[in-house]
Amino acid sequence: MQASPSGSQIAAKVFMCLAWSFVILTSLMLMAFLSNSSDNTNSFTTKLDPFFWGILIIPSSIALAIRFFAVNRIKNPWAQLLVYGFGLFISLQVIAHGIFLIPQFQTVFYLLGGTLIICYLPVWVRAKVTM
Repeated sequence: MQASPSGSQIAAKVFMCLAWSFVILTSLMLMAFLSNSSDNTNSFTTKLDPFFWGILIIPSSIALAIRFFAVNRIKNPWAQLLVYGFGLFISLQVIAHGIFLIPQFQTVFYLLGGTLIICYLPVWVRAKVTM
């Protein structure tokens, strides 16, 4: 028999939904108003240096590790919300890195950031219910 969720678990889930909605709207505004539409955008003619791979892999692996290894193991809903927000912020930063640091590969960073944000969908985050 499962225990019913407490008030703090419901409140934390509501805040997760609000944070996720805010990040989705922010990422859409970043892409709409700050994206570069020059001719050299998304051209794979430039050399892929270690800076590109580091900017691509390190934040992505941190965000995925937080989502799949840290968020679901925390039993306190408020601590879970804090870690969830940090991981969601890192997912948003992937899009910002694509806009400001490496504008030649914006689409790659948009797709990766969008995928990371979808991984943080609050429906898929389960709070541990303790009896």
